[in-house]
Amino acid sequence: MSNDRAWVSDAIIAELLRVNGGLANSALAAATGYGGKQISNALETLKRRAWVRYVSPAWFLTDSGLQAAKSGESVRCGDRGKAGVRVSERRTFRDCAWRMLNNMGGSATIDELLPLLGKEESRSHHHNLSGYFNALCATGLITRNSRPVKGIALTSPGAVEWILLDYTGPKAPIWRQSKGEIFDPNSGEIYPLQMVLDESGPDKVKRAWGGKPPEWVMVLARICKAKGQRDTARKIGCSPATVNKVLYNKYLGNSGKFEQAVRVNLMKKEVRI
Repeated sequence: MSNDRAWVSDAIIAELLRVNGGLANSALAAATGYGGKQISNALETLKRRAWVRYVSPAWFLTDSGLQAAKSGESVRCGDRGKAGVRVSERRTFRDCAWRMLNNMGGSATIDELLPLLGKEESRSHHHNLSGYFNALCATGLITRNSRPVKGIALTSPGAVEWILLDYTGPKAPIWRQSKGEIFDPNSGEIYPLQMVLDESGPDKVKRAWGGKPPEWVMVLARICKAKGQRDTARKIGCSPATVNKVLYNKYLGNSGKFEQAVRVNLMKKEVRI
């Protein structure tokens, strides 16, 4: 497909319409001729418009996206000023990683993120994100799976899975190392960084619930520590990010339904309603 004049988002929609199914970032880049970063940025715009959705490992058109595409409506990744010149928002490597983690359903390893960001696997890129994500853990915005997941390389001993707990907006939180704090430009909140002690998951959960979490929450915490959050979430039928929100008392959904799922799938008890 010629990309001399076509917008990236238009090319993505056209390709998804053509295959009548889902495509991964790499497949979209190969089919359209655009770079990985261009594809990632355009997909973020389309997702905000609710025209596409991500079901690992591929992107699909939503009903709204399909209807808009058939009607000829178009999405632009940047705004145009009065002179008709496109104004692009400056995005850092961490901005793109923060957004992509959200786009991937709230959980991913760094090895999974780097190819989607148009970055080759390198020690510097990996070290950059690893240090940044570790700092964000102190804010409660993200956390790391207590058990390593299978790495991409055959010889990998396992990779750290990072789980997004609170996506406050599209701008990545800024790590101010000299001030020992993290600033969230989306909410304006400042998080002072403190030394995080090596403590067990259940102890953290107790504090998040004011010292008195429900029985089923503590069972969930112990199972997550023993089996890992990804496997536990799969048994319940939800995402690892949702499990974390429940554990740390940040879940805003129907806790009764979640309790039912935990008791039926993990505790083997039915909840009488």
